[in-house]
Amino acid sequence: MFNYINPKINAFALASPDNLADVVAMVVLSIQQPWHHVGHQMQDYKKLGIKSRFVWGNKKKTIQYLNKKKHVLFGSFLAVLNSNKSIEDKNKSLLGLLLHVPGLGLAKAGFVIQLVVGQVGCIDSHNIKKYGVKESLLRIPTNASPQLRAKKIDDYVALCASIGCASLWDNWCNLIADKQPKHFSSGDHVSRVHLDYLTNAGGFAHA
Repeated sequence: MFNYINPKINAFALASPDNLADVVAMVVLSIQQPWHHVGHQMQDYKKLGIKSRFVWGNKKKTIQYLNKKKHVLFGSFLAVLNSNKSIEDKNKSLLGLLLHVPGLGLAKAGFVIQLVVGQVGCIDSHNIKKYGVKESLLRIPTNASPQLRAKKIDDYVALCASIGCASLWDNWCNLIADKQPKHFSSGDHVSRVHLDYLTNAGGFAHA
């Protein structure tokens, strides 16, 4: 699943600042939402932008940031990816970069990186239970020192690496398919709609 669809999403995300912004928007729209609702929310958002009824609370702050900073964010992403840093250090730099985006914590920033470059991943509420992760690991206090912030980033990247980005993706997709059989026929179906939600103006992939 991951090995098939993720490179296609990566190519989409890195094609333009607008595409990268759409990836971040999809991730933020997914917060506190069932995955099968996100596609239609993306359709509404692409039509109405910040006026979409699905852009509320901190999600509105994210979209406002993207509208102003998407070109800067895109350039910063490319600068990190084109640097001579190790993959691990690139992941830490990207995570630190995304944490400046309003509405993104460690888990959702990790999800963005997973979608854009196929690294890190999302330790969401499902994965917290599945892997026995302490929720405190995912929280960065608002008054955190630079040292604590860096340690939180290091620990999160290490946690995702210990599980494996592809495993996080495939296991989550299978889990969602099991929990939502009325909406998804298989884990592969869940996997494929990630790309559909980003690119498809009408209907989404079925079995």
